[in-house]
Amino acid sequence: MKKILRPQVVLLFCLLFSSMQVSAQEKKCHLDIGASLHPYYSWAKNIVGDQANVTSIIPPGSDPHSYQPLPSDMKNLENLDVVIINGIGHDEFIKPMLKAIDNDELMVINTSKGLPLIPVFNKHYAFEKGNKVAYNSHTYIAITGAIQQIQRIARKLGKLCPDQAAFFMKNARAYAIKLRKMLQSALIQIDMLDTNKLRIATVHDGYSYLFQELGIEVSAVVQPRHGVKPSARQLEDTIKRIKRAKVNVLFGELDYEKKYVDIIYNETGCRLYALSHISNGEYSKEFFEQAMQRNIDAIVAALTEVSGKAPGNLPGSLSGAMQENMSRQMQDASQKMQDTAQKTMKDSVPTIQQQQMSERMQQQLQNTTKQMQETVQENLKNSIPTMQQEQMKAQMNQQIPEIKTQMQGTMQESLKETLPKMQQQQIEQNMGQQMQGMQKNMLKNLAPEGSQPQSK
Repeated sequence: MKKILRPQVVLLFCLLFSSMQVSAQEKKCHLDIGASLHPYYSWAKNIVGDQANVTSIIPPGSDPHSYQPLPSDMKNLENLDVVIINGIGHDEFIKPMLKAIDNDELMVINTSKGLPLIPVFNKHYAFEKGNKVAYNSHTYIAITGAIQQIQRIARKLGKLCPDQAAFFMKNARAYAIKLRKMLQSALIQIDMLDTNKLRIATVHDGYSYLFQELGIEVSAVVQPRHGVKPSARQLEDTIKRIKRAKVNVLFGELDYEKKYVDIIYNETGCRLYALSHISNGEYSKEFFEQAMQRNIDAIVAALTEVSGKAPGNLPGSLSGAMQENMSRQMQDASQKMQDTAQKTMKDSVPTIQQQQMSERMQQQLQNTTKQMQETVQENLKNSIPTMQQEQMKAQMNQQIPEIKTQMQGTMQESLKETLPKMQQQQIEQNMGQQMQGMQKNMLKNLAPEGSQPQSK
């Protein structure tokens, strides 16, 4: 009897074990995460990769200060496992939503908890006189603070999904390294400048954390909070403070009303630079780091100009990473053309193959031109004041011919041994025309249509 039952017991055990494995696979941790602000969306995407779903709580283009939740927003919130919030005033719309939903298992990650907070401009700390302290809610417009918050988010998500905790922390560390390199590069450039003459004013108190970690003092703020227009008296007082403090650089928001910036500029003569509030546009994994890079580049450009030291590379967002990117694109284009020429001319070069080679080279140049134009447009759009565009065009006029000469020299060297002299001349003329067209298009895109340099 026992001999008959043993195989049955073994079979039953195997079936039960297999069922448990399937059940475990079905219950594999896969979180649904909601983000109240653009930076939190980018951070979460970099942390979880494809191991979780990340969604925005409000649509792109919405102002988090004035957003009014819709019934569909409430329904989406109820289906989330995690929601990432600011916690100290920048996303007030989320508080009534969290109170109204029926989801006791929802984990709320308050990104500002445990951070060293800065009071709103001209206010005091809790340990100073008075009891009421308004803290600056823009903890995400910084590098060091962002890294602290990213690590906190990764730890919290790891508690919900222990099997993925190591994966989340690994991604968080890799992301932190990338951000630290941005900060390190900026600090190295700033350290080489004389900033004793620097006096800064901003049209909004949202950049205090970033300026603090760059070691830069803000002398005046035009408006205390985002979205609050300064009154005539506040504007007059700000202009007086700017003049009294001898402010020479004004950082404005990308979407700040131009009339206020123009009034301040006309009254004070401050150099104008634009910074991103990092709270508008399409949600993406790269949004935060790209916006922060533009902000850092604009600040370094301002300090370089005020220090009186001519920048070693292009001003504004074309400094640093952008110049390296453009140089790399030109090198890649040159290498591709060399490879194409050498491959085509390996044995002999009939006329039809020469034509094909010329067409391929032209297509490669067009593709490279398009990529460089898009890079220039994107960086100019958000961080370079129109008053600097003439300087940029002048420097581009100097640098592009040098690049063109280098590329033509490289191609001449490749063609010298393989093509008859007449055919070399024809190809060189073709390349010269293509490079002239590329130069013309790039310079055209340096100044957006309808923009005028702001000069006094």
